[in-house]
Amino acid sequence: MVLLEDDFPGRYHYIGIPANVRVNFGKKVKFFIEAGVFFDPIIIEKRIFTGQEISTNKKTIYMHKPDFGISGGIGLRIPIKKYELLLKNDYKWGMKNFYDLSSIAAYNSYLRFTVGFKVNELKQKK
Repeated sequence: MVLLEDDFPGRYHYIGIPANVRVNFGKKVKFFIEAGVFFDPIIIEKRIFTGQEISTNKKTIYMHKPDFGISGGIGLRIPIKKYELLLKNDYKWGMKNFYDLSSIAAYNSYLRFTVGFKVNELKQKK
């Protein structure tokens, strides 16, 4: 039996707590790689069960356990005058099966692309 993404629509709200190690390469433009773990406690989640091939009397399934897993990423830090442009691509692999139903296996994972700007600290006059 194959369950499609449309069978379990829902919304998730997490607080992400990463613990990564970053290694930088380069002097002016810095290339970096990251690897680590994450712990994501869930704040709010509600998923509506609409599958017809699985028999359960539950109409709504709640996730009350946090997600955890491993993560990795690569990126660039590019200096532009007093700013720094950040381009980063990372992936998280969740290891927690969210549902206690024996016929459902659901894991959280995602690929993310980040663009950011850093303003260097302004030096105070003495």
